[in-house]
Amino acid sequence: MCGKVMTAKSWWIVSAALLGVAGLVAAGWKANSGELPGLRPDGSVKIPNGWTINKVGKLIDLPGDFPQDVAFLKDGRHALVNTAGFNDHTLNLIDLQTGQIAQTITVPTAWIGLDASNESEILLSAGQPKSGEMIHRFTYDSGKLNSAKPWSDETTAANDRFISSIVRTKDRIYALNIQTDELITLDHDWTILRKNRLRYRPYALALSPDGEQLAISNWGDKSVSIYETKTMSMLKYAEVGPLPSSLQYAKDGRLFVTVSGSDYVAVLDKNKQVTKVNVGFGLSQPVGSSPVALSISRDGSRLYVANAGNNAVAVLDISKSNPTLTGHIPTDRYPTLVKETPDGKRLVIGTAKGEYGPNAGAKVDTTVKGVRGQQYNIPYRYISTMLKGRLSVVDKPTSSQLSAYTKIAQAGALARKKEADDLLVKQKTVMDAMKSIKHVIYVIRENRTYDQVFGDMKQGNGDPTLCLFGEDVTPNSHQLAKDFILFDNFYADGECSQCGHQWTDAAYANDYCEKQWVLGYSRRSQIRSDLRLTSSPGEYIWTQARKQGLKARVYGEYVDVQEDHDSLNSAEIKADPEKYG
Repeated sequence: MCGKVMTAKSWWIVSAALLGVAGLVAAGWKANSGELPGLRPDGSVKIPNGWTINKVGKLIDLPGDFPQDVAFLKDGRHALVNTAGFNDHTLNLIDLQTGQIAQTITVPTAWIGLDASNESEILLSAGQPKSGEMIHRFTYDSGKLNSAKPWSDETTAANDRFISSIVRTKDRIYALNIQTDELITLDHDWTILRKNRLRYRPYALALSPDGEQLAISNWGDKSVSIYETKTMSMLKYAEVGPLPSSLQYAKDGRLFVTVSGSDYVAVLDKNKQVTKVNVGFGLSQPVGSSPVALSISRDGSRLYVANAGNNAVAVLDISKSNPTLTGHIPTDRYPTLVKETPDGKRLVIGTAKGEYGPNAGAKVDTTVKGVRGQQYNIPYRYISTMLKGRLSVVDKPTSSQLSAYTKIAQAGALARKKEADDLLVKQKTVMDAMKSIKHVIYVIRENRTYDQVFGDMKQGNGDPTLCLFGEDVTPNSHQLAKDFILFDNFYADGECSQCGHQWTDAAYANDYCEKQWVLGYSRRSQIRSDLRLTSSPGEYIWTQARKQGLKARVYGEYVDVQEDHDSLNSAEIKADPEKYG
């Protein structure tokens, strides 16, 4: 990858910088201790990236993955949860008393928006289905959901329709079209009253307590816009940080925003001044907590934040003007929603991924949904079909319980941090070994597991039944493994190529990447993007190298142009395509 001699010292700095991220956000993990991923005797789960999952609460398995939001119905007993991942996109009626799913309605596509404030017309964003609808509509009557006629804006081209967030007020319906960067204002008869042009890729909406202000997080613009609802004129524009997502007003008028490409929540006070509160584990990582969703407690004293990258919910005391982090609640893998129940006694936490794996090897149950490759007589379970969305219903913790939860939540990451610290202790040994190294070549091969290529090597912990491209097909790779190192049981984050490249190059996959690959790989439409959404808010390995005065030559991997929808269409790149490879 590099075009200049790297001294031991300079390359170590680059390596350590990358490992500093990888060690804490789990870009890669070597099972040095001999412990392999999987279920432990104490009920915890060691996942492939080296973190430990310790779930709490009563678990409810969902029929789809990546739950997006939860809305509580007026009876206080039932809730609605929408899923919009790789598997079925669904709207689920949950009985919180029994912990059971009472009903599931499957839709072609959905996304984050869900509004159940009017149970005679429940609204769900439709993503971008081929049939063209923009908002799914349902009724709820006598304990049952019923589908109603969906709504679409026929003045918008079908490939420009993608509703993200929806909010109903006493006389208006507000919907964000993230594909066209527009806010659509409708009356309750579904007549379009006006459209406002917004910043790049508006994500979520929040109405102020007095109903006079409407806040919008601009996912691809690092900003929040606040509009006056009577005139729909913009009152305030504030930059808050990379990939702002969920947002909610407190009773006192403060606006809280998750900045998902960071480790913090942004707070806009009544004067619209921005402060930032770190909600991570305090491990000094450049980026990695990924706060993607938030909600405020019924009494207004607590803020709950779903830290997708930490497998935890952060709890903040917001009763005073300066919010303080008080602890974390451990969750299943990759939390994406959190809300307090109407009685204020419990939390509903949604998680996106579950503890998928291991691969079934040669003994694949072909009756299970999602099995592929049968036409080639090599059936296998595709990793995306293993994603499991879940809800956890947790009693709201007391101070002492939260303290105990915090230790559990952080333990999974601290074990990973200790491995990184142990590596740094060996710095002198590594530097001495690198004195003879002049060039470093970083070879990236995608779409292949260890077993598919090296499963036939008896020196490693492999499964030969999964080996598709053994030494007879890949002699060069096998010779490199014999001459240098095999790296069996070296695990990388990222379920597919789209996020796998980000983990490989930057030790981090951002909120956009995680939410979009499941749509694209399931043959659903994605939100069109450019660098503002696709690039990592952290560093790439070549940018780290260049910061150390080294040369990094990249052949075909992400550089100044990401593998996105729009970057290659820019006038600059079209004028000189060779410059960008």
